[in-house]
Amino acid sequence: MATKKKKPAPVLATPEELEAFQKYLLEMDDAVASFIEEAKAAGVTLDYSAESLDTLEPYLQGKLAAGANRELLKSQAGRYVGETFRKLVGGKWELCLKEPSYLYFKMPVISGYSAEPIEFCPDDVTGNFLAWLKPGMLKRAFAAHEEHKIK
Repeated sequence: MATKKKKPAPVLATPEELEAFQKYLLEMDDAVASFIEEAKAAGVTLDYSAESLDTLEPYLQGKLAAGANRELLKSQAGRYVGETFRKLVGGKWELCLKEPSYLYFKMPVISGYSAEPIEFCPDDVTGNFLAWLKPGMLKRAFAAHEEHKIK
């Protein structure tokens, strides 16, 4: 007789991690508004549209070239990318608590936009763009997830 495999116990975040994530969410609107205003002051319009991703990329490249802190820029732009994804594709922010070996473990992700158990990780997508600086990367990331969108 085969033995049943037990499901692993759910991984929980520490109270401090949960508090930090709640703070991240509470600061979202102000942080994104500040990022959009900063871009506007530089002549860049960010309006949560798919087209704004095309203008975001050269803006980020210019910020890096001017010496911006890569991690701070990833965090700021990642919030904008995430909110744009939510508006265009759907989903909600959550702290990823899949198994510890999972790529996005304990990172802010967007889930619930697909019937499949997948997430969109704005920080990862933005970080990849900042590392490679390949035009169109942000839109391609959206397109790869949009095909899984609940209709």
